[in-house]
Amino acid sequence: MDDDESSSVWPKNRSVIMMCAGGLFAVGWFLLIDAMVMQASRNLKPSMGARHVLPGLVATIGFVMIVCTPRTAFADGLYGATHNSCAQTWLFIAFIVIMSSLSMAGWMSVSTFLQVSPQSSVPNVVAERGNSEWPGVALILQALAIISAAMLVVNVRMMALASEQF
Repeated sequence: MDDDESSSVWPKNRSVIMMCAGGLFAVGWFLLIDAMVMQASRNLKPSMGARHVLPGLVATIGFVMIVCTPRTAFADGLYGATHNSCAQTWLFIAFIVIMSSLSMAGWMSVSTFLQVSPQSSVPNVVAERGNSEWPGVALILQALAIISAAMLVVNVRMMALASEQF
């Protein structure tokens, strides 16, 4: 493939990958909304409240922080001759924020939707007593979907800088 073909294909691939990132972001929120509607419509316990939206909000803030990161932070693979410490610090904090949403979702899943039976020390999923574990799974899947979308955005921006297509 010569340079002309590669330069004409890259912008199309970039927009497709960015649309996939947006799709992953939307799927993450859809999963949480679906779990909340299911819990409410079937009157299942434990019910989901506003606190269960918090991991998604934190992940969204981290995603927006990554999208707002200046392009200079991605130059030379993050650490190179054009080192921009302020932008890279912002990117590092964004990754800490977005990864904390995954730990928050996991903690909420386990504490709310996984309980220990009084008869044994083995955890029993609440669904065995007629309730659903889907909201706990949806919390984790939402965080993973938003993290995946952020990673796609980072990779597209790094590839674009490498091919100098900005």
